[in-house]
Amino acid sequence: MENKTKVITHIKEIQSPNQLLIILLAILLFAQVPVSFLAFGINLPNRPLMLLTRGLILAISIFILNKNRNINVNQWVILISSFWSIYIIRLMYDINHLNVSLAIPTWELFAWSIGVSFLPSLAIYSLASSTKYTLDPSPLIFWGILALGASVIVFAINFNPTESRFLLPDLNPIPAGHAGTSLFIVSLSSIFLQKGYQSIFSYPWLRGLSLLGTFIGLYITLSSSTRSAFISLILALILILIVHNRSGSIRRRILNMILLFSSILVSYLLFSKSGLSYKLQTIGQGESELNRLAFASSGLSSWLEKPLLGQGFEMHSLLQSLFPSLNHYYPHNFIIESLLIGGLLLGGIMVSFIILTTLTSINLINLSKNDVWIVCLWLQGLVYVMFSGHLGNVPLFWFSSAAIFGRYQALISRNTPIK
Repeated sequence: MENKTKVITHIKEIQSPNQLLIILLAILLFAQVPVSFLAFGINLPNRPLMLLTRGLILAISIFILNKNRNINVNQWVILISSFWSIYIIRLMYDINHLNVSLAIPTWELFAWSIGVSFLPSLAIYSLASSTKYTLDPSPLIFWGILALGASVIVFAINFNPTESRFLLPDLNPIPAGHAGTSLFIVSLSSIFLQKGYQSIFSYPWLRGLSLLGTFIGLYITLSSSTRSAFISLILALILILIVHNRSGSIRRRILNMILLFSSILVSYLLFSKSGLSYKLQTIGQGESELNRLAFASSGLSSWLEKPLLGQGFEMHSLLQSLFPSLNHYYPHNFIIESLLIGGLLLGGIMVSFIILTTLTSINLINLSKNDVWIVCLWLQGLVYVMFSGHLGNVPLFWFSSAAIFGRYQALISRNTPIK
């Protein structure tokens, strides 16, 4: 009877900031993988469905921002707004006055920067700063299991799940691997929640759900053979154990450390056929790494030619000329790309953004260790953008930072730490 009442209460509060935050996070974290498998399963082009998904994210974000118009302006809001404002101004100036040739259509850069990164992040911040004392991650785990679990089933039907890399012709293994890592992070964190923690699920169900999510997330991360995702997973695992071991007994701490090292070893051996083991053993030697080093080195050299204002979107043609067959137009590093596009001003904002988010992450953990999963998502996003993606196409980096600042704002406004 108590569990039934709890479920009804959660349903009635579906439009509360807590619930809306979880819904938007679920779409942002997990939607890309099942949409790609849906397109693959029904033999439809992936791009229209993905654009529809991105449009849905934008529509939800605008709805949330329209509903919650009173956004508390702080350092984070100023930094992210300044960053994307300078980015757009530079883009428009380069196109209209310098006639710079872009590698992709202009509307795509607008869609990625404003529609996928900036506005959804503001929406996440708006919701997170309005959340109550506790933030129940179990619905997020549920939706993650549903989305990624269904994708794994389709993958297993069409491929050999123990030997094939988790990817599709229209699904890059990097975002797929990071979706798995996100599910692993949220699920593992939930395992350490105290038994009295309020959730839509009873404690035994929550623990079982968390274990299943951890397994699915671990499988996708490892079988994607994505090093940045695997590194993020290991770092998150270490951070979660450190944070939750503070109040644990010595026996529990020892068991957790054994779990840590055994998980690393077993995972490394179990998925050796997927290519991850080989990639970890040959870091810095593969063609992909050497190309990325060349992009990063060339990017820094080009920036030093115009350190104050940067090269702007001339960056596209400068980097494309390195390896014309690859058609890569960004240096696979957010700091270098910021310096290239906007010089010291945009690069300085990016570095300040990273430092400020990291410091706030530490403060958030001190206030509420149950929010460590949000911090781990930020850690994952930070690792991600140091090796992959361009400024607009890794929204995880931006909205995880928004969630950290929003939650921290919500907690300090009530002046009540949650240990």
